[in-house]
Amino acid sequence: ENAKNLPDKRKALLVQAITLCTWSDELVKYIFVNYPEERKPISALAQRFHVDLSDKLEALLEREYREEDRSSEAAAQRAKQRIRAIMRDYNITSSHTLDKLESDCLARICKGYENASVDTCFAIKQSIHNYEAQEHIKNAYLDKIQQRIIDIWKADMESICDGYEQADEAACNKIKDALLAYGAPNDQKEPFFQKIQKRIEDIWSAEDGKTFDELYLATDITDPSAIKRSVAFIREKARTVS
Repeated sequence: ENAKNLPDKRKALLVQAITLCTWSDELVKYIFVNYPEERKPISALAQRFHVDLSDKLEALLEREYREEDRSSEAAAQRAKQRIRAIMRDYNITSSHTLDKLESDCLARICKGYENASVDTCFAIKQSIHNYEAQEHIKNAYLDKIQQRIIDIWKADMESICDGYEQADEAACNKIKDALLAYGAPNDQKEPFFQKIQKRIEDIWSAEDGKTFDELYLATDITDPSAIKRSVAFIREKARTVS
């Protein structure tokens, strides 16, 4: 308090205070904020005595990412260099400001991805992979682009399968051929193959059911050999488990 109230003697009083009270959070933070030339030794002292300067250090970094630095990649990279230098000086391993800067840069790379084609999305993904940024920041954008690609694949395959619920077996097989030819991974195609196969099996069940009903009506149920022949025919010809 004396140092705050006596400007002429402030520095000497602060030196005396910090010598006597190195563990004082308030004192360490006051010197760090108000005496830039003492920040490095004070930061080292804070680490030694477990004084948390994280909010003060983050404030230093925030000042380096100005509004004008957000308008272009070149300006952002200059700000990033300044931020990285401060982080090295103060042994800072992570920063919300750095995360924000890199996220903004990647957002510029991904601009318009919501309406991009699959080929454009793959090109964006490659640009993200090649970009120098923290992996957890890159991964968030890679996930967004991958989801856009998956959405396109699904929409295209829904279109290929349009009307399958009323399709006959021949039409279903043509749909399956179109799915096979479509350029999406097999794990993305599988749900569509399954529902087309289900439609084919429903057709088989209906056809087989009619055939077997007719067979049943034609079978002499008082003749064991006739029943045996009918059962053998059903087991051989049935195309579904039902």
